[in-house]
Amino acid sequence: MASTEQIHEDASVPTLSAEEERLWSIVRANSLDFDAWVALIEETEKGAEGNILKIRSAYDAFLAEFPLCYGYWKKYAEHEASESTEKAIEVYERAVLGVTYSVDIWLYYCRFAITKYEDPEAIRSDHHVFGGKLDGNNHLFESVILVSM
Repeated sequence: MASTEQIHEDASVPTLSAEEERLWSIVRANSLDFDAWVALIEETEKGAEGNILKIRSAYDAFLAEFPLCYGYWKKYAEHEASESTEKAIEVYERAVLGVTYSVDIWLYYCRFAITKYEDPEAIRSDHHVFGGKLDGNNHLFESVILVSM
C-alpha cells in the first residue's frame, strides 16, 4: 500500500478537506474497501475545483488497487482531457494495458481519439495515439471503429 501513501503524501498535492483525510485514512488501513475508495473519489471531485493534482492522486491510487474498473479510467481520462489531450491519451494508454479485453474502454478511447483527430485514417496511422499497441488487438480496434461510426 506504499503507492497510496506516497501519492497522498506528495507535497505537490493541495491541502485535503477533513472528509478527504478521513477517507484516505480508511483506504490506507484497508486498500480493498471499494466503497471507501468510491467515496474518496466523489469527495475529491467535489472539492478539487479543477485541481488536477488532487484528481490524479485519488485516481492513480484507486486504479492501482482496482485496475479493471474501466468506467473510472474513463472518468479519469475526462478529467485529464480538460487540462491536456496528451495526459488524457496517457490515461487511456494505461487503461487499455490494464483492461486489454474490455471493449468498453477501447470504445471510449476510440471515441475520444475520433473527437480529437477527426480523420480515422490519421488515428490508425498515428503511432502516438494507441501507442503502437494495436498489433495484438487491431481486430478489436477495427471493430470498435465500425461500431462507433
